[in-house]
Amino acid sequence: MLLIAVALGWPLAGVLFKERSQPEKLALAWLLGAFVITWQLFIFLFWLKAGTFWWFNLIFLAEAIILWLFLKAKINWRDFRAASGAKPGLLDKILLCILALVIMLSFVNACGRGNIGWDSLNIWSIKAKQIYYSGRVIFDSNNPASWQSRAYLQYPWHGSLLYVWGNELNGSYSDAVNNVINWFYYVSIIILVYGFLAIRIDRRGAAAFTLMLASAPIFYFHSFNSYSDLMLGCYAALALIFLWRAWLGSKYAFIGLSMSLVAAYTTKNEGIFALLAASFFLLVFLTRQKKWRQLAWFVGLTGLLLAPWQIFRMVNHLGIANSTAVTAWHWDAIYQFWRTFWLNASFNIFAWVVLAVLAFAAIKIYADKKLLVAWVYVALLFSAFLYVYISTTSYQDAVYDTTISRNLITIFPALVIVTALSWQKISKK
Repeated sequence: MLLIAVALGWPLAGVLFKERSQPEKLALAWLLGAFVITWQLFIFLFWLKAGTFWWFNLIFLAEAIILWLFLKAKINWRDFRAASGAKPGLLDKILLCILALVIMLSFVNACGRGNIGWDSLNIWSIKAKQIYYSGRVIFDSNNPASWQSRAYLQYPWHGSLLYVWGNELNGSYSDAVNNVINWFYYVSIIILVYGFLAIRIDRRGAAAFTLMLASAPIFYFHSFNSYSDLMLGCYAALALIFLWRAWLGSKYAFIGLSMSLVAAYTTKNEGIFALLAASFFLLVFLTRQKKWRQLAWFVGLTGLLLAPWQIFRMVNHLGIANSTAVTAWHWDAIYQFWRTFWLNASFNIFAWVVLAVLAFAAIKIYADKKLLVAWVYVALLFSAFLYVYISTTSYQDAVYDTTISRNLITIFPALVIVTALSWQKISKK
């Protein structure tokens, strides 16, 4: 499973991350490869109504071979180095060893646990089981195994289709396969965040902030459970990374950004927040730079990738909201957000690190336009969730810290990135 997805994504990673290390390309290859696979699976299963899986893999392998030949992809086996060339000190090694231990413990949990948690059991896993045991998507609404038989019909299918595909390759259905898929996402975003920060601050700072990301209790818990929140958080952070690369002049960053944003949107409905925010910033940037060709390609590619799921939504009259508007806004939800992020233990001490960094680096953040826009991107995601809780019936869920914590996972990796970059502003001599 991992090999097929990486084989499909590696040529793209080689183009989009040309100068980056092999581990970073490997992580990116998984994230993009997994999206390309589920994008096609959705077309095969929901539009073409296909009923078998093995020939899908032949198509994926053929596509991988074509991409490898066309893009002249290669692997430099001698280049599996750390993301930063600086020689690590003792403290750096200690931080990285602790990080490796956290990752290993997560893997043990992924292999040894079943799917637990309401959303895992009632949405993402059950949708995968329905397709797996039926051998196809059932369209007869009278059949209890039909795709219309479950609640949350408007939820996208990326995570569930990935679980179906993984279990088909496994030969039998196993909750551990679902968990390990989430673990792949967990490891991938750890590698990408560390690599992104290591060349912009330093190895020690990158290791420290990446460790705070990996060890945050709610983020760690989702690394071995089949929810889609961590997947969405990975793609939202990847979108920020590509947005940053676009600002630095990367020629093909718009391709990675487009794929990341559509992947976010087809993972969870909340991905529309990242899609709208990052697309707006890129379009403004490309317009000001008069890069009309890249702008046209971005709009065209994004529209093409969105089409299968968005048209399916329209044809089947699927909305995007899980709640309805209320007559009176519930401002008390603001306190629930504060309590969840800063007073509870879901994000450890990182929440207070954010406040401290903002207090000391605010002026320097404002002076750095790229960093300021990155903060605005994260703030827009946060504000969108807050608005939903204040203005809709979702305010009822605000009393559960776990619900808000899961939503905050969406912005967590991106928040780690911007906080680390801001810390560098006040720490450098």
